[in-house]
Amino acid sequence: MPKTWHVVGYLSLVCLSGCGGSPDDAQSSQSYAQASITKSATEEIAFQTVDANLYSGITGPETHVVRDANSWETLWLEHKKNEVPPSPHPLIDFSRETILAVFLGVRQTGCYDVKIRRIYAEDETVFVEYEEIRPGPGAICTQALSAPAHIVAIPRTDQPTIRFMRSG
Repeated sequence: MPKTWHVVGYLSLVCLSGCGGSPDDAQSSQSYAQASITKSATEEIAFQTVDANLYSGITGPETHVVRDANSWETLWLEHKKNEVPPSPHPLIDFSRETILAVFLGVRQTGCYDVKIRRIYAEDETVFVEYEEIRPGPGAICTQALSAPAHIVAIPRTDQPTIRFMRSG
């Protein structure tokens, strides 16, 4: 038993002596921590809704980043294929804006929706937080299939990584 206590005491002494450092080391660590915090600061990105509806022609769960007019026209026509004739796509200046879109896919009632809640940049990534709104207990819903969608425009971004994240 006494040998065990000696080993524990010795290891404790080694750990304590290795944990020490000069005040300069502490200041250096503090500067590094501050630099890390500054580097990973988030920047909120303003966005404007281009279209939000419950009856998209896109019936599967999808997210899209659109950076050019041809891709935008293709996405819009697919999104509006349930309309006869489809409404014309909003004009977007892709030299100044990027389109972000969330499509939930088919849901069993009209009480579902999707909302993009927040968009922000952190380091080299743009994050898009969205929420699927579901019917509450006892909700009275239209008994029609729906396909909720939310499409927004943000200031043009060339960030290579855009991550869509479901919140809530």
